[in-house]
Amino acid sequence: MNNLDAAAIRAQLDRILASPGFRDAGRIGPLLAYLVDKTLAGDTASLKESVLGVEVFQRPAGYDPRTDPIVRVDARRLRSRLEEFYKANPAEPIVIDLPKGGYQPMFQQRSEAPQRTAVPEPKARLRISGPALVFIFLTIASFGIMGLMYLGQRAKKAEKPAIAVLPFRNLSSDADNQYFSDGLTIELIDALSRIENLRVISWNTANLYRSKAGNLAELRTELNAAAVLDGSVRKQGNRIRVTAQLVDTARGNTMWSQTWEPESTDVFKIQEALAKSIVYALRVQMSADPSQLLIPQRAANLDAYNDYLRARYHRNSMSFDGLLKSSEYARKAIEGDPTYAPAYALLAWNTTMLGYYGRLPMREAAAESRKLAQKAIQMDPRSAEAHAALGTALAIGEWKFAEARQYTLRAIDLNPGSSEARVAYVLAYLLPMARLEEAEMEMDRATKDDPLSFWSNFLAGYVAQQTPGHEAKAVAYYDKAIEVYPSFNDLLWDRGMALAYAGRKQEALAAFRACGDAKNEKDWSPGPVEYALLGEKEKAIAAAKKQTWLRPIERARAYAVVGETQLALSELDAALAASEPQLMFIKVDRRLTSLRQDPRFQALLQKIGLTATSQ
Repeated sequence: MNNLDAAAIRAQLDRILASPGFRDAGRIGPLLAYLVDKTLAGDTASLKESVLGVEVFQRPAGYDPRTDPIVRVDARRLRSRLEEFYKANPAEPIVIDLPKGGYQPMFQQRSEAPQRTAVPEPKARLRISGPALVFIFLTIASFGIMGLMYLGQRAKKAEKPAIAVLPFRNLSSDADNQYFSDGLTIELIDALSRIENLRVISWNTANLYRSKAGNLAELRTELNAAAVLDGSVRKQGNRIRVTAQLVDTARGNTMWSQTWEPESTDVFKIQEALAKSIVYALRVQMSADPSQLLIPQRAANLDAYNDYLRARYHRNSMSFDGLLKSSEYARKAIEGDPTYAPAYALLAWNTTMLGYYGRLPMREAAAESRKLAQKAIQMDPRSAEAHAALGTALAIGEWKFAEARQYTLRAIDLNPGSSEARVAYVLAYLLPMARLEEAEMEMDRATKDDPLSFWSNFLAGYVAQQTPGHEAKAVAYYDKAIEVYPSFNDLLWDRGMALAYAGRKQEALAAFRACGDAKNEKDWSPGPVEYALLGEKEKAIAAAKKQTWLRPIERARAYAVVGETQLALSELDAALAASEPQLMFIKVDRRLTSLRQDPRFQALLQKIGLTATSQ
């Protein structure tokens, strides 16, 4: 050790492990710590590939390093990270090096360290074998995943490979077992979406393709999926039979398939085993260690879990009745298991939305949402859903945008493949702050990962239409959302607004009328904002003054569009006094463009927290 004492070496190791390149590097850090500890202890006999695979990478005893090169791959990554660390920190006193061809680290004073010419490491080829788990897909999963990665490499512009996990079919005689089948699918999607180098079609979209596994051309075209994972579940008494297959959408061939009959009937253990088997097969492509990839928290009992699944189902119905029904089931899930974080997170999101749309008092809804989301995070600190829910509640209910940014970005960190986390970030921070370019990028990503998600397409349309010249893009997003829920009021109205900005006035009027029809307004006629967007200034002003029941922010928008600045600002002051939640978007709302330079408007932005100095 060149007269270096162990304490100095361990101090250097601690600095390395705390550096940005090692904090989130999966098993790279633990591998280095293990190698250093064993060397300092004089136990160099443990520094063998077969031993490291078992001790550091949780491979089973007797695993074959020739077919599972994970130790060699991560050793290459470790050497690269060490080189990067010392380049970024030239004043570090001790060099910890891992020479090629072995696993025993060397320790030297910085002045003694030889100056080596960096030799670029060859890129690790993807050589994946099956995970040595006691459950499903022991060896064949590797062939399917390698095929998926190959398909991904052929994809245009080197996009990340996409996999669509379709809802597992319930072949049981009891229809209630569909919740088990759906839960199995959700677990797989949630686990796989945490992998940065794999693009996974979300549950919202996959659910719309239920029982369409045979429509490969449609799946490839509509979802841009290189492969489809299709499966079924049959439960009879205490026996469960699960089958799964991975299909190449381009060629139509089955890349691998498997039938599994586990001894355990524990729903959550089965779901976790399925998810981890695929995650382990993808391990070489991960930045995080799959053994640390937390499967979402389990409910204490099946009844609570089923109530949670029902809550998710009703939330996606896109109606206020659906939100209320969803909240009812979420509360039942919490009653069944008071420690179940996902139910708290879902209820927090529902409560915020009900407050935003005026079905609950906003201040009360915000306080309740914050409490629910914080409790969810306390129970499960790695819940992306809980962080997204808290960020959304802070932005909509309390206009605390800096905190909202913190929590929604954390949600993305926890689940990079979650389109819902990206939607929350855009909704709670980027849109209020009028950071439209970033918002469009995030929504393009969200709609790519979740192409048939109502919320992703709806919000993407709203983001796009705020930029002049992007109206056609906005209408395209709205049309995609309409395919999912054709009679959602706000969607139909916002589509009309995009058409109006595009100069397509007759189509805009038809869209506004369709919104009125969806709300069963028998004697519908344009309101002040509709008249304003259609270019009918006098009618817009007359309607705004006549319809005194309208919220102040609606009259403000109408006045601003037709150029009545002072009237618009007075109405915005009234909206502030009423704490209208939609004030959070006034900085980006295109209807208020004419007010942007007025000092009263700038003062209003400051009060709401929408200026740089208020962050």
